[in-house]
Parts: sequence; C-alpha cells; structure tokens
Amino acid sequence: MKKLMVLALVLGFVGLANAGLSISAPKTDLLPGEVATITVTSDHGNAWLGYLVIADGGVGAVADGINVAAGDLAAAIAYAEAGFGTGFEITTASSTVGGLKPGTQWTFTFSSAAEGIANVLLYDDAAGYSAPVSEIAFTVIPEPMTMGLLALGGLFIRRKK
Repeated sequence: MKKLMVLALVLGFVGLANAGLSISAPKTDLLPGEVATITVTSDHGNAWLGYLVIADGGVGAVADGINVAAGDLAAAIAYAEAGFGTGFEITTASSTVGGLKPGTQWTFTFSSAAEGIANVLLYDDAAGYSAPVSEIAFTVIPEPMTMGLLALGGLFIRRKK
C-alpha cells in the first residue's frame, strides 16, 4: 500500500511539473500546401528544454521557429532522429529577456504536404521522452475539386460495365 501511495505522489508531481507546457494551432484541418501557425505556450515562467517534432510518417514539415520571448531564432536547432521524428530542439534558457514570463514562448509554421495525418508532439526534457506533454494532429484533406473528379471517374467506370 505504501509503495502504491509513493508511486501516486511521484506521478502527481511529474504531472504538475509538465502541466504548464502546451501547443496549439487555430486550424488543424488543412488542404495540401496550406500553412498553419503552431504556438508553444507556458503557464509558468520557468526556463525549459524540449523537442517539437512531427512523428515519423507524418505528412508535412515544421519550420520557422521564432523565440517570441527573446525575439530571435538562435535557440531553435533543427532535429531529426529515426523512429522519433523531425522538428526542432527548443530551449527558453538562452532567452535574452530578463526572467521568463508565462505566455507564448515560441511560434512555428506547419506546412502540409500530401493527404494524411501529421502528429506534432511536444516533449519536455525534464519529463523524459516516454510520452509527449502536448500534441496536435493535423489532418491534410484533399481539395474538393480532386474529390469531385475522383467521384466522376468512378461513375464513368461504373457506367461502362
């Protein structure tokens, strides 16, 4: 019983430590070639290190990392690891602003590619990398004209039989 209680307390503290980081986007259903803005937000002012990646197999790319708190690009380092994903290693520790404040820390752009799903994941270094602290799933859908042409083609094929 004591071991279970200790485990619950440890997991609770880990959850509290990570509760402040999140990613969001105003739009998650995109057409191929469309671009969306991803915002990395912290509800506490602590410095942190983490990774913003598109899981392997995702359709699209993350680019243009801007450290909003510091106004620079220097602390977003391109990152790729097989089996993990591609994206950026990001840190607010190198911020030139005296003391970080809660709010938007980073913005990135997500460029959609072929039809499919891209899971954008945010990992916090302090929590390890077994599970993301926040994630967004972008769904890249075909444009309406393409779907209409496919439907018409299907009708013509059916008519010939």
